[in-house]
Amino acid sequence: GDNGTLCEGGLVCPLPLGETADAPTCRAPAAIGEACVLLEAMQMVACASGTYCDTQSERVCVALKANGESCSDADECASDACDEDQCTEREEEPADPSWQTCP
Repeated sequence: GDNGTLCEGGLVCPLPLGETADAPTCRAPAAIGEACVLLEAMQMVACASGTYCDTQSERVCVALKANGESCSDADECASDACDEDQCTEREEEPADPSWQTCP
Protein backbone atom coordinates (compact mmCIF):
# COMPACT_ATOMS: atom_id res chain seq x y z
CA GLY A 1 0.00 0.00 0.00
CA ASP A 2 0.95 3.67 -0.02
CA ASN A 3 2.09 3.49 3.61
CA GLY A 4 5.20 1.52 2.59
CA THR A 5 3.97 -1.83 3.83
CA LEU A 6 2.25 -4.85 2.41
CA CYS A 7 -0.95 -3.98 4.30
CA GLU A 8 -4.04 -2.30 2.89
CA GLY A 9 -6.71 0.04 4.19
CA GLY A 10 -4.60 2.12 6.59
CA LEU A 11 -3.23 -0.95 8.38
CA VAL A 12 0.47 -1.24 9.20
CA CYS A 13 2.85 -4.16 9.39
CA PRO A 14 4.81 -4.35 12.68
CA LEU A 15 8.60 -4.46 12.36
CA PRO A 16 10.30 -7.52 13.85
CA LEU A 17 12.91 -6.71 16.51
CA GLY A 18 15.10 -9.74 16.00
CA GLU A 19 15.16 -13.27 14.73
CA THR A 20 12.92 -14.52 17.56
CA ALA A 21 10.08 -12.09 16.73
CA ASP A 22 6.58 -13.40 16.08
CA ALA A 23 5.42 -13.32 12.46
CA PRO A 24 3.91 -9.85 11.90
CA THR A 25 0.23 -9.46 11.12
CA CYS A 26 -1.36 -6.34 9.62
CA ARG A 27 -3.02 -4.20 12.28
CA ALA A 28 -4.21 -0.68 12.94
CA PRO A 29 -1.54 1.83 13.98
CA ALA A 30 -1.18 2.23 17.75
CA ALA A 31 -3.13 5.15 19.26
CA ILE A 32 -2.09 7.50 22.08
CA GLY A 33 -1.35 5.42 25.18
CA GLU A 34 -1.10 2.13 23.30
CA ALA A 35 2.13 0.14 23.23
CA CYS A 36 4.32 0.65 20.18
CA VAL A 37 7.07 -1.73 21.27
CA LEU A 38 5.60 -5.17 21.88
CA LEU A 39 8.30 -6.93 23.88
CA GLU A 40 6.42 -10.22 24.19
CA ALA A 41 6.12 -10.43 20.37
CA MET A 42 9.48 -8.70 19.73
CA GLN A 43 7.81 -6.21 17.36
CA MET A 44 7.54 -2.45 16.89
CA VAL A 45 4.22 -1.02 15.71
CA ALA A 46 3.81 2.30 13.88
CA CYS A 47 1.93 4.99 15.80
CA ALA A 48 -1.16 6.77 14.45
CA SER A 49 -0.84 10.10 12.66
CA GLY A 50 -0.05 12.98 15.03
CA THR A 51 1.81 10.73 17.46
CA TYR A 52 5.23 9.15 17.90
CA CYS A 53 6.62 6.14 19.76
CA ASP A 54 8.22 7.26 23.02
CA THR A 55 10.88 4.57 23.30
CA GLN A 56 12.70 6.49 26.05
CA SER A 57 10.03 5.86 28.70
CA GLU A 58 6.95 3.65 28.60
CA ARG A 59 7.21 2.56 24.94
CA VAL A 60 3.77 3.92 24.10
CA CYS A 61 2.48 6.34 21.47
CA VAL A 62 2.27 9.94 22.66
CA ALA A 63 1.16 13.18 21.00
CA LEU A 64 3.68 15.06 18.87
CA LYS A 65 5.30 18.01 20.66
CA ALA A 66 4.66 21.66 19.85
CA ASN A 67 7.35 24.22 19.04
CA GLY A 68 9.28 25.19 22.18
CA GLU A 69 8.93 21.78 23.87
CA SER A 70 12.05 19.76 24.60
CA CYS A 71 13.02 16.99 22.17
CA SER A 72 15.84 14.64 21.34
CA ASP A 73 14.76 13.81 17.78
CA ALA A 74 12.79 15.55 15.01
CA ASP A 75 10.33 12.63 14.93
CA GLU A 76 8.99 13.85 18.29
CA CYS A 77 7.97 17.26 16.90
CA ALA A 78 4.80 18.25 15.03
CA SER A 79 7.03 20.49 12.88
CA ASP A 80 9.43 17.57 12.23
CA ALA A 81 12.30 19.82 13.36
CA CYS A 82 14.34 19.54 16.58
CA ASP A 83 17.12 22.10 17.04
CA GLU A 84 19.23 22.39 20.19
CA ASP A 85 16.94 19.98 22.06
CA GLN A 86 13.81 22.01 21.30
CA CYS A 87 11.03 21.59 18.73
CA THR A 88 11.33 24.46 16.26
CA GLU A 89 9.71 25.76 13.11
CA ARG A 90 10.93 23.78 10.11
CA GLU A 91 13.09 25.89 7.82
CA GLU A 92 11.96 25.97 4.23
CA GLU A 93 14.34 24.41 1.74
CA PRO A 94 15.93 27.13 -0.40
CA ALA A 95 14.64 27.14 -3.97
CA ASP A 96 16.93 25.59 -6.54
CA PRO A 97 18.19 28.60 -8.51
CA SER A 98 19.29 26.50 -11.51
CA TRP A 99 15.86 26.75 -13.15
CA GLN A 100 15.43 30.47 -12.59
CA THR A 101 16.11 32.88 -15.43
CA CYS A 102 17.74 36.27 -15.34
CA PRO A 103 15.44 39.31 -15.65
